[in-house]
Amino acid sequence: MAKKIGVLGSGVVGRTLADGFLKNGYEVMLGTRDSARGEVPAWVAKHEAAHSGAKAGTFRETAAFGEIVVLAVKGLAAEEVLNQAGPDHLTGKIVIDTTNPLASEKPVNGILTFSTGPNESLGEKVQALLPNTHVVKAFNSVGSALMIDPKFDGGPGGRDYYDENNGWTYMWQVQEDIPGLILLMGGPKAFEERLDQLFREDLGRAKNEFWK
Repeated sequence: MAKKIGVLGSGVVGRTLADGFLKNGYEVMLGTRDSARGEVPAWVAKHEAAHSGAKAGTFRETAAFGEIVVLAVKGLAAEEVLNQAGPDHLTGKIVIDTTNPLASEKPVNGILTFSTGPNESLGEKVQALLPNTHVVKAFNSVGSALMIDPKFDGGPGGRDYYDENNGWTYMWQVQEDIPGLILLMGGPKAFEERLDQLFREDLGRAKNEFWK
């Protein structure tokens, strides 16, 4: 089972996912343009005492390090970052693509604008850039606060805000690539255990309290 994770991107999403992988016993390298700038030194300092596997590096170093690699940058930067990482360092690996095709322009009448055109997909573009890599789309439709081990969201009864699903079940929304999802979860046995757990896991509170 893969134990080394390379995270390309040191923003909130990248650091959040890196935290989650460390919490679950993985070695993690946080990839960035300059590991001495921004939030990266603080992130390394925060984790290195408790997790000897926490480190930072360039995009290329991170791609080479990770047995599984997470692409956690702005969609507009995805191609540049992958070129810096080196597609040769990602051959045969799983790349978890968290990017969204958001344009640099401000929303128009509250509506976000996209960098992709009609019938275009940023995920497909990423796969085209990495033809020998197994690209899996994930984490792009849920906020960073709900990415690591959430059981439910939206508050009691889900009334605080609308969400189609909670993070606990959202991890299964990869119907287009079930074999890839099985591999991502650590193989058939680990996949079956997580599926069983999905139906065993409680909400951490009584149903009448949740739905009141």
